[in-house]
Amino acid sequence: MAKDNLWIFSDPRLGSPFHLLYYDFAQGDALHILALKVIGILTGSAMAAINFYYLAAYPLAAITSFYVLRKHGISLYPAATAALLYVFVPGHMIRVYGHLAYSSYYLLPLAIDVILQIAGIGAGEPVRMSRKIWLIPVIISVGIGLNTAYYCFYYCVFLIVAIGYALVCCIWITSIF
Repeated sequence: MAKDNLWIFSDPRLGSPFHLLYYDFAQGDALHILALKVIGILTGSAMAAINFYYLAAYPLAAITSFYVLRKHGISLYPAATAALLYVFVPGHMIRVYGHLAYSSYYLLPLAIDVILQIAGIGAGEPVRMSRKIWLIPVIISVGIGLNTAYYCFYYCVFLIVAIGYALVCCIWITSIF
């Protein structure tokens, strides 16, 4: 665990003649590794950090999905029901320790919100975004980029589709009027 060593990319107890270095191996879960490192330092135990991170993923996923659903006009009770159904999908419970990063999907609703916002679909009319409003989608995109490679890849694919959709809609609207 990252708590016992200086960082996950090196291990002074392994390797010969000096120590083991993982610099040549890609690590796509930087957000989760950093969170586990911080929680491990605070709790003092590697297993407590893993358990706390796993259990914290449930309310984080519920809060983010509920926020996005309410932002896009879903009423209170259906949004709460959908958020709870989203939290308790079987993938969250099946991938506990083998793929802890895959079971921590609390950023996905925020990523979907960014994609819908760029495409101009959802909450109200598409608005012209100032620099302050673009700061939140950029932070969410960086968070997805620091997430697993699968989430990052599919986010980029859907982001390209959303940008294409927004460009086509803008071109069609300006050419019609």
